[in-house]
Amino acid sequence: IMHAHEHMNGEERLLDRIGQETPVEIQRTVVNGYTIQAVVAGSGEPLLLLHGGNFGFGQWYKNIGTLAQQYRVYAVDLPGAGGSSPIDPRTFRVPADYVPLLEDWIKILGLQNLRVVAHSFSGWIALQLASRQNVSIKKLVFVNVLGFSRYIPLAQRLVALSPFVGLMAKTAMYPSQKNLRRFFSSAFYAAANLEDDFVEYIYHGIHHRQVMHPLRFLHLLTERFGLKKILFSEDAIRSVKQPSLVLLGRHDPLLPFETQQMGYALLPNKEIYIINGAGHVPFIEKKDEFHQRVFEFLHQ
Repeated sequence: IMHAHEHMNGEERLLDRIGQETPVEIQRTVVNGYTIQAVVAGSGEPLLLLHGGNFGFGQWYKNIGTLAQQYRVYAVDLPGAGGSSPIDPRTFRVPADYVPLLEDWIKILGLQNLRVVAHSFSGWIALQLASRQNVSIKKLVFVNVLGFSRYIPLAQRLVALSPFVGLMAKTAMYPSQKNLRRFFSSAFYAAANLEDDFVEYIYHGIHHRQVMHPLRFLHLLTERFGLKKILFSEDAIRSVKQPSLVLLGRHDPLLPFETQQMGYALLPNKEIYIINGAGHVPFIEKKDEFHQRVFEFLHQ
């Protein structure tokens, strides 16, 4: 057993690490022709983890075990990520089509009184789920999320240029482990917090799972040098009735707090908590503080 870990692919390694903390099951559900995979653990009231980008359940590898001590955790892979169906951007509208699909998935599973923890891109999805009111959501945790402004850093603006993206994905940003490590470490406060197992998990998804290059996925969220207009709706933010916790890694190069503040101010029922010594992924870099704050908020 000691050496088994070495022979696993990146996805199996992260599942193995989660499994050492809590029993996990892989659940697959077909929704409107898409297979949606979720890693499920724990018992109690349901807690839905929505990943950023097209990164899948694996980004929560340090959190599922702890959160499962008090909730039934569903770490879902959105289509185009992890073990769920791939998406064809010509027929699947990113981001709009994710929302009704996720609503149907929640209904099929019969989930009520959901606590939703959403990161990055999925913050927009969580806002839509809450404002549309088609599913039952009790509380929301927004972790360094999209959806509260149309700001996009200069480096990311180049992502909006399609030919550039195609070229980068094949050359300078070819998805080797080394390049993926460079791509992801920019989201961290300390690059040392980015573990090989996570890099290998992303690598495995791209090379063995039909997951598109993260640059290509980011491109689908942009138009004319900015985020798609649909990704910022003041009405959606204002209509969120649920208690919300805005949890922010202080040193986020992708979505700096100052650029999001006006959007957060529109949330009717919120508290904001800043985590120092963390970038875009505080749940990885400062997991204990992250868990403590999430539990305190959910138990209030």
